[in-house]
Amino acid sequence: MRLASWTFEVAIAVVVVVMCCAARTTVAQSPIFHLSATKFTTTNASVTTATTVEVRCEHDSAFVSKWTAAPGLAAGDALSNGTLYNSTTVGLEYTFGGDFSPFSASNAECIARMTVEGKVRQVPSERNCSVSRAELAGDLSRERCCVVNWDDGVQLVYCLVARTTPGYACTLDAQCHGGDCRGGYCCGALGRVPGCTACASGNGGGYCAACASPYFLVKDSARRRRRSAMVDSQNTFLRTRVLPDDSAATTTLAPATDDYDLGSLTANTCYRDQPAGAGCERNQECASMQCSGGFCCDDSKYSSACTNCTADGGVCGGCEYGYELNEGACTFLNVNGAVCAADTDCATGVCRGGKCCGPKGRSKGCLACDFDGECATCDTGYINILSECFKDTSTNGGGSTDGSSNSTYANSTIIAASVAGGVAFIMVLMVAIRCIVAKRTNSDE
Repeated sequence: MRLASWTFEVAIAVVVVVMCCAARTTVAQSPIFHLSATKFTTTNASVTTATTVEVRCEHDSAFVSKWTAAPGLAAGDALSNGTLYNSTTVGLEYTFGGDFSPFSASNAECIARMTVEGKVRQVPSERNCSVSRAELAGDLSRERCCVVNWDDGVQLVYCLVARTTPGYACTLDAQCHGGDCRGGYCCGALGRVPGCTACASGNGGGYCAACASPYFLVKDSARRRRRSAMVDSQNTFLRTRVLPDDSAATTTLAPATDDYDLGSLTANTCYRDQPAGAGCERNQECASMQCSGGFCCDDSKYSSACTNCTADGGVCGGCEYGYELNEGACTFLNVNGAVCAADTDCATGVCRGGKCCGPKGRSKGCLACDFDGECATCDTGYINILSECFKDTSTNGGGSTDGSSNSTYANSTIIAASVAGGVAFIMVLMVAIRCIVAKRTNSDE
């Protein structure tokens, strides 16, 4: 009997410990510092304007937030004398691992700076403003305001508040770091999406817990969307044209599959299977997983070269450089020096000798371009100088036309080479003369 009683007491103790730990985990959160208000005041007639008010906080020099612009103001905006700017709040962030993270230290030292009459004026470090998170977290409507006075009659006031971390209880949007309170809890990035009606609670929460129709909630990241296979325009181009043996533009193409994977769906957020051409704000609202220009894209027409999709069935409405719009899809155009069969295959619109031509290859008289898009062969009556064709004015006839030879071209090329060789010879001769003079000068000394 005593053993049973002892076992029961141990079980009760374990339950109490577990409940305490669970409760501690639930209530523990780190409210995030937000810049909530700022005001510039001057009694100095010669100091009338201030711009670009920014605040930065740090905790033990280990966590330093980036400079944050005053709420409702952009860099360069002028502050009116005596006006309080508090239309919204701005969360402070610090850099961690290359990304920005919310600034939620237990306490912080904050300073401010602003541009006054064209010069940056920063609050001295000895006049830092101390801010305690515990002081603000108890009442989310409470502000900690710091006042800085300069000897020339300029005053700056800036205020900070605490905002609730995603996943913790709220009643108003304004209480949350992300500005969204849904279902009684603050939302994170996965919850601040169209269609989400409630966000999840607890540490690591803030993701969407419920979606309204016609949206649906994805709970499993293993779920994937798939569509029929297609080969993009560039690969189609390479597949239908045989590359010459001396071409550097070789490629290895995988065989077309029966199914093309559009990628896994992100768990704990809302999706919607809208058809191509429907209005959208994000990829997750489209069955094709592509929203561009405010419309769902037709996956049989869309490629990374498409700049925007249209309401007309989701076809592409524009293409990046190097592509052209062809029946609602972007067709690849080859770059300079690439293999081509017609002018329309090239981004520059010029194909000569089976290669796309660049500026030099597009010169008058060029018959064929090389692998760089420069001219490789010039027509009769033209000479090739540094891979560009120029009219040969050394003869009147412009060369023979019987097909036996191109003497004008050859002679002109020889002349150009001779001129280049003569210049080189003169340069060498000048260097030799300088050496001789220097040697004689040294011997005279």
